[in-house]
Amino acid sequence: MTDHLADHELAAFLTDDPALRTDPRVSPLREPDLAGLPAAIVITCEHDPLRDQGEAYAERLRAAGVPVRQRREARMVHNFLLWDTISPACAAAGDRVADDLAAALSPA
Repeated sequence: MTDHLADHELAAFLTDDPALRTDPRVSPLREPDLAGLPAAIVITCEHDPLRDQGEAYAERLRAAGVPVRQRREARMVHNFLLWDTISPACAAAGDRVADDLAAALSPA
């Protein structure tokens, strides 16, 4: 996603305040120090305009010493979790996300 398109999307859906567009609470990738954050699960989609940002965030978390479980879902699009009742592929991907969450929340 280009910076121009990202700014447009933020203005349309999140905030029309330009100062908030660089706020790490809006985009955690903009946080300068990610050390000390809890373990994360980062799922990206092959056909998602935010894929690169999600994968960059996962890499930054790893570089900061945060345990990260990361996967790119092949052939999936943004919001695939909402399509589980009409797409078996989306349902299967949703099941993988649920398995990730179950594993992360299970006692070691």
